[in-house]
Amino acid sequence: MAPTGCRASLVDLSVFTGVSTVLAVVRNDVPGAVPLGLGAAADASPARAATKAVAEAVSTRSWAVAKRRAGIRVDPDSDFDETVRTFDDHIALYAGGELTGQTRFLDASAERSSLGDMPRLPSDGPGELRDALVSLLARAGIDLYAVDLTSPDVREAGGRVVRVFSPQLRALDAGYRRRLLGGERLHARPAELGLVEPGAQDYVNPDPHPFP
Repeated sequence: MAPTGCRASLVDLSVFTGVSTVLAVVRNDVPGAVPLGLGAAADASPARAATKAVAEAVSTRSWAVAKRRAGIRVDPDSDFDETVRTFDDHIALYAGGELTGQTRFLDASAERSSLGDMPRLPSDGPGELRDALVSLLARAGIDLYAVDLTSPDVREAGGRVVRVFSPQLRALDAGYRRRLLGGERLHARPAELGLVEPGAQDYVNPDPHPFP
């Protein structure tokens, strides 16, 4: 990170599922610079998860730089239902820097740990890793459903296409009007971890997320 003039914070998100997951927050506090880039990754190896997350965060910030240079922005005072519809819009919203203060909570914790403290999954082969993930998530109360989507031509070539769905987990949404805020676990898990008061109704962040 040193040649970029930016600094990176790594946030351990493994507490939510037990899988090594890292949020990378890349910041540049130089006046006039694009202030923020975010990335996240999960991996059997905490070190690989951290590396991939930082790489994505740097790329996201570069994306925001391109948006600013092109004069593409989303007004932070606008009606987000109408102006934040795609991931492009999320990047353009945060490229200007007006909402940087609302992101400080992401890496504001004073608690510190090492990558060695994060869970590590077996990675001797894809089958072993799959079985470990299924068992780990099942213990966390997360159900998984796999569907074979392999087309005949791909199957003939020896390939496989599989999609896995979990009713307890949520995909990253793009349109602000269509935020994916349903599901019991999304609201119960933060309270279980002590991040919000049990029964709290007003903890959902009203700002669009800064992810690509």
